[in-house]
Amino acid sequence: MVGCIPVFFEDSSAKAQYGWHLPEDKYKEFSVFIPNEDVVFKETRVLDVFRSIPRVRVRMMREKVLEMIPRVMYRRHGSSMGLRAKKDVFYLAIDGVLKKIKSRVPVQPRVTNPARDPLRECLDMSLEMNIGK
Repeated sequence: MVGCIPVFFEDSSAKAQYGWHLPEDKYKEFSVFIPNEDVVFKETRVLDVFRSIPRVRVRMMREKVLEMIPRVMYRRHGSSMGLRAKKDVFYLAIDGVLKKIKSRVPVQPRVTNPARDPLRECLDMSLEMNIGK
């Protein structure tokens, strides 16, 4: 399957399933979209759509697919330096979850007091607790 050009029949399903892994604005560079309504109601033949794509375009799409493979695979421990330098599917999913959480949780501004010394506060609290015993 490596190098196969993805074919999508539902625009929203592709973007919903692979939103964190594949660049939404570049789907036309690496995939073929055939509206399912065209296949069902307009009798569009999928094979005819494939045959209408120029070979040069197919070659470019395959190259783009090969570039994106690390984004949709799990990298194993000890993989090559080339693969380690790219974000894999796990990293992209975690990154996507963290971004979603950050977008939903309001960020509280940190109040910093230059006169406050956390170490001193910790020692003072410890002394107070011991004094009461």
